[in-house]
Amino acid sequence: MQHRITTVRIVAVMALMGWLAQTATLRAGEAAATAPGSRLRIVIANRAGAREADLKRARSAVAYELKRIDIDVTWAVEQRPGASAHSKAADFARSAERSLMLVLLSNEAAGKLARNRSDQLLGVALPPASRAYLFYGPIEKVARQAGVSIHEPLSYVMLHEIGHLLLSEGHAELGLMQATLPKLGVATFRQFTLNQEARLRLATRVAPTDAPVLTANAVIP
Repeated sequence: MQHRITTVRIVAVMALMGWLAQTATLRAGEAAATAPGSRLRIVIANRAGAREADLKRARSAVAYELKRIDIDVTWAVEQRPGASAHSKAADFARSAERSLMLVLLSNEAAGKLARNRSDQLLGVALPPASRAYLFYGPIEKVARQAGVSIHEPLSYVMLHEIGHLLLSEGHAELGLMQATLPKLGVATFRQFTLNQEARLRLATRVAPTDAPVLTANAVIP
């Protein structure tokens, strides 16, 4: 009888320990799910009249690649002067996120920005302003010459300029930060290097709510 009581007690203790371990695991999972991570808010300014379907596919490709390296992306559209106070309040509420702007320029606007611009130049980044300009005409030409949908080179240029904005460095010998486009229309796709991925996560890590964060202004004069 004494042996039986001991066995029952052991089983009860083991069950209790299992329940406690499961509870601790669930709580740890909940904490991890709610803990601040790496997030990036990208404002799109479509000054080139690009088709929404093409932009949607490009955004999906960009979000997929950044999600692969554990960076969550939220998208917004450019707010012109006269935006409502509600939208400005929403922007302030998201100030803990790293924010930047991608501006798609028409040929005319791109010519004004860089009068001596080469047709091979597809974009330019301004890290201090958290803003990059994408030259839609040349990107469209590259897609047409390669016989691919424009979302393919567009998403690549987006990621490349995002890398410039977040890493604040020049071109690299490997990965997405190389100076030249890869061969389009093939399965291979250059990615950020492991070192770049780690630095991108760090650059987009959500800061405490009481820490000042510089964000891109979604209103351009």
